[in-house]
Amino acid sequence: MSRAALGHTGRLLVVSRLTVAAYVLLTVAAVARTASPLLPVEWVWSALQCSGYAWVAAFTLYLV
Repeated sequence: MSRAALGHTGRLLVVSRLTVAAYVLLTVAAVARTASPLLPVEWVWSALQCSGYAWVAAFTLYLV
């Protein structure tokens, strides 16, 4: 998505540090969400919250 946005707007295909941070946060969100069923019951809600917060932060950075 970021590559297409850069290419279609005529900018260089070089991602900024914010975009890299968004990639990392999106990966954290995916791993936390995927791993939540494997965690002890007490940690499931925390993992899901972490996933949600990381997802929102990632897409907020993308919008910036």
